[in-house]
Amino acid sequence: MRYTITISAAAERDIRTAYCWYDAKKEELGQNFKAQLTNAIDRLEQSPLHFQIRYANIRICFLKRFPFGIHYQVSDQAVLILGVYHTHQDSSGWRLP
Repeated sequence: MRYTITISAAAERDIRTAYCWYDAKKEELGQNFKAQLTNAIDRLEQSPLHFQIRYANIRICFLKRFPFGIHYQVSDQAVLILGVYHTHQDSSGWRLP
């Protein structure tokens, strides 16, 4: 069973910011980040309940090669991606829905 994925506007901004930062460092790094993110979202589409709840009913799926976590909620057959945060980012700035 596949879940529907929705990416919030805030998460889109997080993704764009991270991609641009990596792309500015080295072009293929931006593409590698995008590929890792796509793989993680594909995993969420297949089995979002695989990842444990971390806080406020929000789960986190960590990217394999980059220090980022996808923060998301699951309801029925839908996954809402709330943010994509660097693992060393101050968590007090994380936005809750």
